[in-house]
Amino acid sequence: MMNKYIFAGNVPYLAVALLIATAFYLGLETSNLTAKPAPKVAFAEKGAAILEVVLAHQDISPAALDEQVKKPILAVIKRYVDKGYLVIDSSRDENGNMYIDGVPEGAINITSDIRAALKLPETTKTVAQTSSNTGAKQ
Repeated sequence: MMNKYIFAGNVPYLAVALLIATAFYLGLETSNLTAKPAPKVAFAEKGAAILEVVLAHQDISPAALDEQVKKPILAVIKRYVDKGYLVIDSSRDENGNMYIDGVPEGAINITSDIRAALKLPETTKTVAQTSSNTGAKQ
């Protein structure tokens, strides 16, 4: 008589319940595997802007350097970090070439914002104005 309640034909209810529970669990786990959006990346040539300020004002005191250079740069970086950007400090070699191994799609250049914060004139040569995602030649 108990066989009537425990078995449904040749398949036990317990096996069916375990199969359904397993399928439900796997469905929950795999539904969380959605694609993550690409990170927002900003980069700037901070070192060159700092060097230009220091060379232009060689008699600047450490306190003035902190006030006129460090704080404006940190404010610009904080502004972009608060917007969700990953900020990368890039640099150039002695020929003025900049190499970045890979820049995600949508990366923006904030060097002009740092130069504006330091009250430096805009340059005609800007960093990475190309649509290419890699700086190094293959």
